[in-house]
Amino acid sequence: MNGGYAWHQPEEPTDPTPTSLFWSIANRVSYLFDLKGPSMAIDTACSASLTALHLACQAVRSGDCSQALVGGVNLIVNPRHYEQLCSLHMLSRSGTCSPFGSAADGFVDGEGICAILIKPYADAIRANDRIYGVIRGTAINAGGQSNGYSAPNPEAQSRVVGKALERAGLTPADIHFVEAHGTGTELGDPIEIRGLSSVFKGVAAGSVAIGSVKGNVGHLESAAGMTGVIKVLKQLQARTLAPSINAQQINPLLNLADTPFYLVQQLHALPANGTLYGSVSSFGAGGANAHAVLQSVPAPVAQPTTEVNIALLSARTEAGLQRQIDALHDWLEQHDPSLTAISYTLCCAREHFAYRQGYVFSSKAQLLSLLREDLQQRAPAVADPVDAPSMAQAVAGSVRLQAAQAGELVLAFRAGQDIAWSAYFSRREVVSLPGYPFEKTRSWVKSTQSAFHHANDLVRQHSILGTEIAPAAWALAHCLENRRDVALKAVIWRSVIRDLDDVLLDINGERFELRSLDHAQIYCEGLLQPAVENTLVNWPAPEPSSTFLEHQEIYRQFTRLGYQYGEDLRPLRWAKVGHTSVRTLLDAGRDWGYRISPALLDGGLQTAILIPQLRGLGADELLVPYHLGECRVLRIPEHEAVFCHCVMRPAQPSDRSVTFDLLFSDGQGRPLIVMRELTSVVVHKSALKTERPTGIDRDFSAVHRPSPIVAFDLD
Repeated sequence: MNGGYAWHQPEEPTDPTPTSLFWSIANRVSYLFDLKGPSMAIDTACSASLTALHLACQAVRSGDCSQALVGGVNLIVNPRHYEQLCSLHMLSRSGTCSPFGSAADGFVDGEGICAILIKPYADAIRANDRIYGVIRGTAINAGGQSNGYSAPNPEAQSRVVGKALERAGLTPADIHFVEAHGTGTELGDPIEIRGLSSVFKGVAAGSVAIGSVKGNVGHLESAAGMTGVIKVLKQLQARTLAPSINAQQINPLLNLADTPFYLVQQLHALPANGTLYGSVSSFGAGGANAHAVLQSVPAPVAQPTTEVNIALLSARTEAGLQRQIDALHDWLEQHDPSLTAISYTLCCAREHFAYRQGYVFSSKAQLLSLLREDLQQRAPAVADPVDAPSMAQAVAGSVRLQAAQAGELVLAFRAGQDIAWSAYFSRREVVSLPGYPFEKTRSWVKSTQSAFHHANDLVRQHSILGTEIAPAAWALAHCLENRRDVALKAVIWRSVIRDLDDVLLDINGERFELRSLDHAQIYCEGLLQPAVENTLVNWPAPEPSSTFLEHQEIYRQFTRLGYQYGEDLRPLRWAKVGHTSVRTLLDAGRDWGYRISPALLDGGLQTAILIPQLRGLGADELLVPYHLGECRVLRIPEHEAVFCHCVMRPAQPSDRSVTFDLLFSDGQGRPLIVMRELTSVVVHKSALKTERPTGIDRDFSAVHRPSPIVAFDLD
């Protein structure tokens, strides 16, 4: 990569610190990736990114660089930025960006980072790159004097569009779609339409689509032009136009009936065959204008697939590896790419990290099946199974891999060996697969209030039969927050909690109570006792016949039953459901500011709900936790895959309660958290709406039926 372009619209410096040095973004990118061509930050206000694209195209054509990275950044890190925009009366008072809509009253600022790589078309074809579109022509100019410094000049806008079309070798009638600047002001939008109409004069009325992405993502200022480019490229690729939102009622001052343009207000299919053309406008305050004309590319010719393929996944943590596996599985269920492209991308176009997994497959169905395998049931990688480098040299340039050979290479990869994977592919073939996962770690302010930071957001994401209440798991996480080497025992949830700010933890010797602040109500009570060390936890193997449920189906099922969870309380990635037991993979993500995430613990309680025997309840009835015999934390998981194994104890059909045992374990099967004798009782919807739910606050002996422990033996 020989060129580096990036830019950032600087804010008014408030101090002399290096954060004001917006030029350093381009140079840091060039330094990091060792780019040797022109490296510059462009600041022409809101047209900066499209201006940078124009300059990058010139640099590639002139030979200053063979390819260029063009990126846009708009981050609002200082309130002074908003203050300036408010003083200029640019922002929408309604808080909605409505390009070309009758409600247009200013723009809504947006944040974002986007970038594309450009290179000569012939070079991209030769390298078999993923080509999203062709840049046919670009142009920039300045508006000069107008009715005011901040007033746009429609004549200058018209000239820059005409110049870009001329350089593209096209006429206005060739353009299918114009991604307008369209910031959403009552007068600015009509002026832009006037300038475009001057260029497109003579084109049939209503034949050219127009829209603006700013209604969707806001005005990204310095990155706005590049955002528009990406939108047009994706539309050309899909041969479909996306609607412009917040413009159900069109601004009457546009007079679109007298122009060649129509506003895209619903999904619109473009011709299935032939070349498509789109263009992008971006105008900066003060009159710095830019325009680009883009062209679609033919669909790639399908290439023959190999009989045996390899998929490699890796991450910096075990949890990250599991997220990679889940993301690829979910993506494959929605797409049907070339198997060779999957293999090449995962083997040759990705950086490989310490936590690794690999698969040998010959069909999409086989790969999906392998991705569903339980992490704990996979065979461990051997230390040094094969001299992988010498194998790579022996078959360099080979198109076909034998299954046994592929298996040996995967074992070598999992053992940490570096392998020259490109030697096994005759050509480069890359496909857009899910990227590397981000670790969802929150950094909380250290204060006495930090544990309750946005605490009731937890309540808002946990609705049972239409009533928002705190998860029962929150009480466990809260009681264990600052107490290490203790176990919770004989826990009873006496009444539901609706406001976490109204909860006081009261400890008297071994006994604890979660009370209301006025001490009038006890929500939960139990014992805090020293944890007993143990080294062995045994539990039954999964039932031989089980149903596999994916993330979306799990939570659709919960919704049908009356349990509604927000995104931060949906930790179950998949489940293997047997007759009396369930095994799930948990990815809690958000920790909510606690040592032990309430979302993780609640994932265990959610696992129990999946047991098929719990289906005979009435429409307004469901199970809620009432009693927990013991909760022991052996080790708190950190950035790793967590599994939950739930076993239901024997029960009679007439019982109005059911008891479970749960074991949380890591990817190697080592125990993390143990919950024994978790009893849930049947309650009616009306009980959840009262301040002191009847049917829950009762003598425990009335609902608990003692039974032998069948889940696991801790001692």
